[in-house]
Amino acid sequence: MQVDVSDNKMQHVFFQDFPVSLISKVVDADEGLSRALAETSPLAITARYGFDYDTDYSHIKWAFIPNVMLLQLNYNGADHHIRVEFNNNSQYYTFTDEELKQPKAFRPLAENGITLQLETIYDGSTLIQRFGYENGNYMHIIFKASPL
Repeated sequence: MQVDVSDNKMQHVFFQDFPVSLISKVVDADEGLSRALAETSPLAITARYGFDYDTDYSHIKWAFIPNVMLLQLNYNGADHHIRVEFNNNSQYYTFTDEELKQPKAFRPLAENGITLQLETIYDGSTLIQRFGYENGNYMHIIFKASPL
């Protein structure tokens, strides 16, 4: 994971070298897609982030919001425009204003890990598969950073 911070503001967030091939292990709705994913090279998962205040305005709440991963895959003799969607596993982080101003404010977050969850896969606008506890096929992706 890489988080660039300057003047207490995150510039961008991305999770480098995510092994996309792991997704193939839970894709069972389309065998051709599963095989194509198994052969896909690692890619970055990018994320944006949202800030808000707690109800009493004493803490700043924020969360990573994963961007859609777009893949151009060729399988079953055709090109496919695959869209992989993740969610933030309902993970929110809180800091006081003073905590956020500390030089290593984000270090505990990196050490404890950030969890994303595979949500859906589309081919163009066609839903291929939905993932989650209720569907019996979920995948949590935990990113941890080594302490500096």
